[in-house]
Amino acid sequence: MCLSSNVNQHNDTTVVVGTISSLHSRKEELYSYLSSDERQRAERMKSSAHAERFKLIRGYLRFLLSTVLALPPNQIHFTYGKYGKPIVENNDYFFNVSHAKDYFLIGLHETAVLGVDIECPRPFPPKVHPFFFHQDEINLLASVDPDQKMRLWLSLWTRKEALGKAVGEGLSSNIGKQSVLSDTIHYNGREYALLTQHDPSYVKTICLEGKSVQ
Repeated sequence: MCLSSNVNQHNDTTVVVGTISSLHSRKEELYSYLSSDERQRAERMKSSAHAERFKLIRGYLRFLLSTVLALPPNQIHFTYGKYGKPIVENNDYFFNVSHAKDYFLIGLHETAVLGVDIECPRPFPPKVHPFFFHQDEINLLASVDPDQKMRLWLSLWTRKEALGKAVGEGLSSNIGKQSVLSDTIHYNGREYALLTQHDPSYVKTICLEGKSVQ
């Protein structure tokens, strides 16, 4: 079960960070919440580890949504957007999910579209591809001390991912060309707020459409 200290409120946003391994003790319960489509999706995954991760996180997402929607977890239905982003059917409650290694991140908001991303520390890449980064971001990465590069790179990467997920495009070329150095982004006529937080084990970013994040 997630530690309560990892359930945070940012204005009206609920942000839950936990470990996938901590969900294993609730495996039967969480699996019971899944729809037949979700079970079939898991069965099609090539890796049993990926399938288990998907089922645990999706089951826990359903549990969280049930507490705010006042519905049984297995009676929550999803539809999917153009790029495959799941949406709660016939309800304006928004959510987004990310995972990295043993960590997962879930963001929930009653009225605002959001995107979240979590990444664990890893070696700084030998080359920063311009497809994914604005020139100002590439210049900044080149200017910082070597011991700061990974932290900055992970910040930028999670901000790109969170923005792309909030917009619904993922890491498209347009998102790559968009600078995320500011905490407020204007993209396709809409405003997005970004909040990035660092933990020794991970970096996470929350992106909200038309809302401030504090």
